[in-house]
Amino acid sequence: MESVDSLLKSRKVEPIVVSIFKSVDVIRERDLKKALSIIGKSLGPKEAKTIEELSHIIVERIISTPMNNLIKEIEPSNENEELMKVVSKLFKYEDRYY
Repeated sequence: MESVDSLLKSRKVEPIVVSIFKSVDVIRERDLKKALSIIGKSLGPKEAKTIEELSHIIVERIISTPMNNLIKEIEPSNENEELMKVVSKLFKYEDRYY
């Protein structure tokens, strides 16, 4: 069972991680639409879907490791409020949960 301290820390980092994933996905969607419009009608629906799935996979693989490392660093054994502040600044996360 998760300790209260662990639960609070995960709740502190969770909004930042969720926000980062959402921001990255907005960029992915925008650039995917741009790429598909440039390629034009030369792609069929199946190819367009494959490219979209590939964009999801690439983004997920790039962002998952740093986010997993962040979550591990903010665990209860590490009092790392400064790290959360730095990450918030790096990713322009506005809400303050710490």
